[in-house]
Amino acid sequence: MLAPGMILFCIDISKFLVKTIPAIAKIFSALGQALMIILFLHLAFVYALKNLDLGILSSNLFILFILSTTFSFISYMIIIRFSFTRAIFLGSAKDFEQIFITKNQQFF
Repeated sequence: MLAPGMILFCIDISKFLVKTIPAIAKIFSALGQALMIILFLHLAFVYALKNLDLGILSSNLFILFILSTTFSFISYMIIIRFSFTRAIFLGSAKDFEQIFITKNQQFF
């Protein structure tokens, strides 16, 4: 478990990086928007990559972390392209209404 001081230190480092390197801010922003998809898919990709037994790619935890996060982010980029997947996986009310609710139909 991280100590509160360590968490604050990580926050300070993140703020410093965002202020000094604009590209980092874009990366953090994109990762933040994809966070829910990454959260749900990350572990599934870790297990899948470990079961493939790809040598160092499967045994190194850092490489597993980077690959599974990257694959989860790519999945997010695919999901946001289609209104059906946005409605189902991201809970987009606008897309849900557009797909599933006709103009004469209301739930309540």
